[in-house]
Amino acid sequence: MSMERFEACLAVTLGFEGGFTDDENDHGGATNLGIEYREWNAWKDSQGLPESSLHDFANDLTAADVEPIYLKNYWMPVNDGTLPGPVDMVAFDAAVLEGVPKALEYLNDTAGAPDAPTRAAQMQALRTAHFRAIVADDPTQNVFLVGWLNRVNELSAMIRAGQI
Repeated sequence: MSMERFEACLAVTLGFEGGFTDDENDHGGATNLGIEYREWNAWKDSQGLPESSLHDFANDLTAADVEPIYLKNYWMPVNDGTLPGPVDMVAFDAAVLEGVPKALEYLNDTAGAPDAPTRAAQMQALRTAHFRAIVADDPTQNVFLVGWLNRVNELSAMIRAGQI
């Protein structure tokens, strides 16, 4: 596995994730740098560290703090080191935003693609359909739809431009 590739993909995903948010409509609850508060404290517990207060989580979390979580919980479960770019980027971003099982589903559903750019585009189309299905099933999530679709579109544009 290339740590340089992971770090490049992480930088893109962190750019989408932004900082602290605690939207009442977000089923994930309080998040910072894309990591849920409960996930952060579970990670700290697994490392033998004390739990963080919500205040500290909101104000003191850094990209360096969350990098090991992204590597272990999102990058490694969807990338065995054989995924070509940009497929690895789309799989990673999908794992972060939609969960590892959904990212693995996208990888399986596009396994027959003739090349990596086509496969990445197919995965992005599946993501778009998934987001629309979420909103159809739960209209309270419509508040997030534009952001989700913008994220997919921005990532697709970056891929087409050879930026990732």
